[in-house]
Amino acid sequence: MVSGLGVGGAEKALIARMGFLPNTFEQILLNIRPEIDALNLDSHVIEHKTRKQGINRLIEIYRFLHSNFFDVIIVRTPLDVIRFTILTGTFKVNKPKLIFEAHSNFATKKFGLDGILTLLVQLFSKQLSLTIAVSESVKSGPLCSRSRNVKVVYLGAMIDHGAFEPIAADTPKFLFVGRLVPLKRPIWLLERFLAVHSQFELPNSVLTIVGGGPLEREVKEFIKRHNLEKIVVFVGFKADVVPYYFSSTHLISCSTNEGLPITFYEAKLCGLSIISTPSGGGNEIFSVQDLEIESFSAADFENALLQVLRTPVPTLDFRKHIQFESEWMSAKNTAKKYYSAISDLFN
Repeated sequence: MVSGLGVGGAEKALIARMGFLPNTFEQILLNIRPEIDALNLDSHVIEHKTRKQGINRLIEIYRFLHSNFFDVIIVRTPLDVIRFTILTGTFKVNKPKLIFEAHSNFATKKFGLDGILTLLVQLFSKQLSLTIAVSESVKSGPLCSRSRNVKVVYLGAMIDHGAFEPIAADTPKFLFVGRLVPLKRPIWLLERFLAVHSQFELPNSVLTIVGGGPLEREVKEFIKRHNLEKIVVFVGFKADVVPYYFSSTHLISCSTNEGLPITFYEAKLCGLSIISTPSGGGNEIFSVQDLEIESFSAADFENALLQVLRTPVPTLDFRKHIQFESEWMSAKNTAKKYYSAISDLFN
């Protein structure tokens, strides 16, 4: 399993899934990007870190592959599809089955590289034994279009129901959880609340923002400049987001593109309804209590917010019903399907 433990939902899902490793599997995490580590592994996980850069990193990876025998190598980024296909196909290492865990509808957001990297991934993906797409949306996207064997396995989430229960609310409580990056549009979200506030008296602490990233300073400045401190609660990055889910009624996602966010599973398992732009994947797990907006327009998003603000607040029983319906989204259940898909390669 090739990875780097950043702060994204895919990394959280990886750690959760490894907690349910079947006894027929032995797993080593080859951490080729330890410099981005922000999450902690469980003590039972065997980890090998590569600390070198550039060509020296490739040499170290080759030596690792050459000195160990693997039945399967699972890669988790488009670049690693190319890197490990070349390494296992060119040099005299054992010939494992190569699996790609595809998380997004694009290869990279780096300017000018998306088209080139996508073409290369499509070229090398013909040599993959299996591609595991995290949603039907990702399966139909560019990273999976040339793979000969694609299965959809939802990531699921690890939520301890026993630790908290939903908190009763007198008014709707919106929650944004995620990296503060342009793709997730946190400033755009604040602009929508500012516009709604001009038409509707928003209650105190109606929106909570949990997350850090490149736009953090800009988010703080926007809140201060527009006098939104009473309306918007900014808490920054938090390793444990569960308390914020249980004290909210609605999760908000205004991203321009998503494979299927881990936050959606977390929200459902905590009894929240979801309001989302049509960014991909979400409608595959949504129920009647969720709202996927038909477009990315500001007016449609503001109308959705007003619709929620003008309707009764979800009751505790209603939220517990959402939790009950969402049990299949737990990491324990989705991990079974994940490891079963890999086992099928050897049957």
